[in-house]
Amino acid sequence: MPTGSLVCLAAVLGALTAAVPAAALAAPGDIYTVAGNGTSGFAGDGGPATSAELSFPAGAAALPSGGFLIADRGNCVVRRVSPAGKISTVAGTAPSPGTHCGYSGDGVTATSAELGDKLGSLAPLPNGGFLIDDGRNCLIRRVSRTGIISAVAGTTAGAGTDSNCGYGGDGGPALGAMLGKDTFEAGVALVRGGGYVIADVSNCLIRKVSPTE
Repeated sequence: MPTGSLVCLAAVLGALTAAVPAAALAAPGDIYTVAGNGTSGFAGDGGPATSAELSFPAGAAALPSGGFLIADRGNCVVRRVSPAGKISTVAGTAPSPGTHCGYSGDGVTATSAELGDKLGSLAPLPNGGFLIDDGRNCLIRRVSRTGIISAVAGTTAGAGTDSNCGYGGDGGPALGAMLGKDTFEAGVALVRGGGYVIADVSNCLIRKVSPTE
């Protein structure tokens, strides 16, 4: 993928496309597919991203080290495309009907954890990890540079049942606060100087989590 490409979503077709700056290719503004083969499903890990199947890719984020992340919402996983164009799952369990979406796994390898079925935006971290807007579970979750997942904002008790969703906790630790449902419609973004902001849609708020490291 040429440096500086703008990744655009084509969720309905189960693929991602990229609009390329003039300097990247001979023809200015060319567009081409960088992940997905246009068929909705889950397949292709370990191979070329353009041969893989995606299901409702709802978010993408460029990685500082090259390549990019995909919020593969329909499969309840986060996938990574390397600078060489190979795709792999980096968070969430590989789909198995009725079992792969939900909430589980904090403190374990991210690929052993369950994510909700409303994944939203992704925010790569300077240290090599990334944040996941796990909107169905009303949580922001972090995958560390070493691949361990943990909740960093929201209430984990009751996650997956909606009982942890709501409003509360301003002025205290982000982990233990309550976030509204449907944060996946807007998402999470890093703030210059540290920390991040959350678009808490159902509460009509933008909330900031202060730096922790």
